[in-house]
Amino acid sequence: MKKFIAFIVVVIIAIVVAAQFFLPSFVAKQLEREISNKLNPETISLRIESSPAVTMLGGHVDTMRGVLENVKLGHLNFADIHLDVTNLEFNPIALLMNQTMEINQLGNGEIEGTVTASDLQNFMEQSVKGLSIKDVVINSNGIEVIGSVDMGFVKGTANIKGLLEIKNNALVFSPQRFEINGAGIGGLNASVLKPITIYDFAEFPIPVKADRIETMNDELHLFVNPIAK
Repeated sequence: MKKFIAFIVVVIIAIVVAAQFFLPSFVAKQLEREISNKLNPETISLRIESSPAVTMLGGHVDTMRGVLENVKLGHLNFADIHLDVTNLEFNPIALLMNQTMEINQLGNGEIEGTVTASDLQNFMEQSVKGLSIKDVVINSNGIEVIGSVDMGFVKGTANIKGLLEIKNNALVFSPQRFEINGAGIGGLNASVLKPITIYDFAEFPIPVKADRIETMNDELHLFVNPIAK
């Protein structure tokens, strides 16, 4: 009996040790594959932790941090997306039996997406008709779209200034002023100054709620929080 108990203890210790070494990398690779299938990044790198690692056998991950590069969502490209979440829950039976990662709950934390001025310019070129865009400037107050316009009766350098806002869980550009050659054209403002939805997070492959916007170094940083399914 003592030998049997000793054998069981040895087996348990062996399972715990093996889990500590092999489970994190195995689960991380499966998570990378699942997230890649949802977001289609150019590259992805994840790091996960659980203490002890054997708790992953129950479908729990304490923390998950990672970086995804060049993620195209709709017509907008994100230069990178940073994941930093805790208490992720997945289906351990599906993982162990079928090597299929089914995320039940992404957990708590934050997802940060970076949009460069260049990526925003590419988006605006598809969204603002009749304007040949030369530059998009991101500043603390919003963005400035600079280009040229030729409407026959008026042509020259065009400038659209506006705010970046979160409305109804979407990133929206709300134009405030439209100028041609430095002067506002009153009759055109009503037709040109219409809000543009840059990205609706209701379409994000993972359920999230948009939290805030920050601008720095001519980049736009969007912060969203995972929400329960």
